[in-house]
Amino acid sequence: MDAETIIRQAHDLGITLRPAGDRIEYAPKELAADDFVESLRRYKTAILEHLREDLVSGARGWDDPKHSRIDAEALEIAHRVQEFGCVLVWSPLLEDLIAFYRTREDLPKVPPGFVPYSEAELRHLFGWVGDAPFLDHLKLVHQAKKLGARVIGSEPLPGDSPD
Repeated sequence: MDAETIIRQAHDLGITLRPAGDRIEYAPKELAADDFVESLRRYKTAILEHLREDLVSGARGWDDPKHSRIDAEALEIAHRVQEFGCVLVWSPLLEDLIAFYRTREDLPKVPPGFVPYSEAELRHLFGWVGDAPFLDHLKLVHQAKKLGARVIGSEPLPGDSPD
């Protein structure tokens, strides 16, 4: 067995793998049998190397059009937000500087000039399954965010406090 085989097996089982520092995060955990988890441990170094390579190149270990470079970039941004609390990016879609932050405690890390988006706001706008809003809607929301608005209906994150 090799790293690519284990990654394909995870995909076939409906398990998402991603590198998290020197660990492999996987979800949903209830789908992972003990022998699968043991394979993750046994081949951890090779799997992490393969997953990181996939994030950089945008390639996946299988031919599936649902997975793309955008997915890899989104996973990398999510990982950095979890690790550092905040990530700063240029959005070619919005033609603006944006910041993704984890909790209100991380919000002060966002420098002036970046439009901040919380994880809860992103979940509300995009959902977990890629239900993206229309571009015009997203641009309208972004303009409101630039003026200090929040996305209504987004559930608060741990550490968030009501305004």
